[in-house]
Amino acid sequence: MTDTQRKIDPLDVEALEKSLNDSATRVSAIWISYLAFGLYLLAATINVSHRQLFLADAMKLPVLGIDLPLFGFFLFAPLLFVIFHVYVLVQLLLLSRTALAYNDAVDSALTSAEDRTRIRQRLANTLFAQLLAGSPREREGLLGVILKVMALATLAVAPLLILLAFQIQFLPYHSTTITWAHRLFIIADWAAVLMFWPAIMNPQREIETRLLKRPASAAPTIILVLFVVLVPSFPGEPQAPLTRAGRYFIPPSESKSPHCNGRSWFEWLMPNNFDRISLPGEDLIEDDKIARAAKVRRLGRRFASQAELSRSFQNRDFSCGWFVGSGLRYADFSGAVMHGASLGSADLEGATFISTQLQGANLFEAKMPRARFIGANLEGATLYLAQLQSASFGNSALSGANLSYGRLLGANLSNLRGYGVNFEYAEMTGADLRWSDLKGAKMNGARLRGADLSYARLEGADLKQARLDAANLSHAQLQGAQLGNTTAKLADLSDASLWRAQGMSCSEAYGTAQMQARIMMGTASSDRTETDATPQTISALINRTVQNVPDWLRKDLQDVLTGRLNAAPSAPPACMTAEVPLPEYAGKLEAAMTDLTCTLGADRAYILERLQTNLDLGLFSVHERALAAGLLGADERSCAGGKMLDDAGRAALQSAMKAWP
Repeated sequence: MTDTQRKIDPLDVEALEKSLNDSATRVSAIWISYLAFGLYLLAATINVSHRQLFLADAMKLPVLGIDLPLFGFFLFAPLLFVIFHVYVLVQLLLLSRTALAYNDAVDSALTSAEDRTRIRQRLANTLFAQLLAGSPREREGLLGVILKVMALATLAVAPLLILLAFQIQFLPYHSTTITWAHRLFIIADWAAVLMFWPAIMNPQREIETRLLKRPASAAPTIILVLFVVLVPSFPGEPQAPLTRAGRYFIPPSESKSPHCNGRSWFEWLMPNNFDRISLPGEDLIEDDKIARAAKVRRLGRRFASQAELSRSFQNRDFSCGWFVGSGLRYADFSGAVMHGASLGSADLEGATFISTQLQGANLFEAKMPRARFIGANLEGATLYLAQLQSASFGNSALSGANLSYGRLLGANLSNLRGYGVNFEYAEMTGADLRWSDLKGAKMNGARLRGADLSYARLEGADLKQARLDAANLSHAQLQGAQLGNTTAKLADLSDASLWRAQGMSCSEAYGTAQMQARIMMGTASSDRTETDATPQTISALINRTVQNVPDWLRKDLQDVLTGRLNAAPSAPPACMTAEVPLPEYAGKLEAAMTDLTCTLGADRAYILERLQTNLDLGLFSVHERALAAGLLGADERSCAGGKMLDDAGRAALQSAMKAWP
């Protein structure tokens, strides 16, 4: 009889034994590779530092040896691991079905239990061959329990822990996309275990998704889902407050870090700062990149170019990050979310924060000369004692922020929204605050010499003991402002609204301010109207003033304005009624600016930068001319700021002065 005519025996024990041993050996090799891959990924993951997360340094993908961005590694590595794990489960399921055929053949061919035991001893000594088809001694008792625990630990528990390590380790990066991908990977991996494991242990069963609905599997599934969604979460996620103690979102009037007050109840389970980047006191930018950025910045560009930036962190999320004392010079945080970030004493010279969200951030004593905060939101932020010389805050939001005792010489604060902002005792000589909305601002003792506050909204502001000498206050709104012991020598008060403003020394000021008994309504010359001061019109003025003020300040500002605007009017000082001729005023202003720049020392450079910026923008008036004369040193004093200029810059200033005789 030929081989093709020979009848195939479906219960051939020897053939099935060989097939089972071969399959078990292959599955064991796959299982060991899977374990090695998982351990390698775990080692690579737990060694990722906060510095790597912050700088987004590239990582080498295990096995393939491909360099991937950090973002790509944390997305594709766990995905590959889940696929590998499912592949192992599939191979194990196929092995269990082969073992079922072998078990049936042994039970059919041999009637003696001892013979069946002896023949099963011929199987390969691999974990899964013994677990699925071994003798009763291997499958039962203590050894059987050990084999099952090893299988469950490596195929059910370990994968979840490895995937959870990915999620927790990457959490400080604050990527919603990757974090939710990790959560889905964990849930999908657990679902695969629930579907495959019963069929592996009982190969007569089919793979069933309805097992997920049974109470025995539904309860741990619900617990797992709640854990991975709620516990490893980061500030800013909608569900994060559910597992954090304390109030989570607190208005700027009540807290300096509204986004970071809640601390997780599960911190004892997690690594330190598991939900935020923490890099205190570290130099995070390479020296060569800083030198290149500083060199390009000195060329005088008004707008940031890529060459001016040492590192780009655009559109990243660093909420509640801890960067106290870190070095981040010329870094670019444009569009970043940095709610409640701690940057106290950090070196942020020349850094860019265009449209950055910095609500409640702590920038105490930070070094930020020439930093750019254009369009940034710094509501409730702390910038106490910060160095902000020549910084740009144009069109930014500073309501409730604290910049007291800060150094803002030559800073650009034009067009900002700063309801209730605190500038107490800040050095703001030569600062630009044109068109800024500073209702209810605290500016006690602020030094605003030579500053430009034209068209600024300062209703109800507190300017007691402020220095406004040689400042430009033309068209400024100061109704109900507190000006006790404020000096404004040689200030420009033309068309300024000082109705019911209380006390100011303004000798030799230029222009006639509005302090008469009638109310001036409107913010610009084109829409101003004059009306009688009656309780109704005063109330209308107050309501109009506080219309866009945030809730946390509106009531206080309304009470302040009500008290001050309804008070008995005081006699205006002589400077409000005596018109000083413009040529006389310009000459005195020029001399005052020369004296002022001489007192500033090296800080003259910041005033010079502001003046050059205004020249580039075509903004040149009697104040700019006087400032230019002071910096050039019209009387040839040794302290002339013009010595800081190159020939082209000096020629530009001289040309502008000639154009404004």
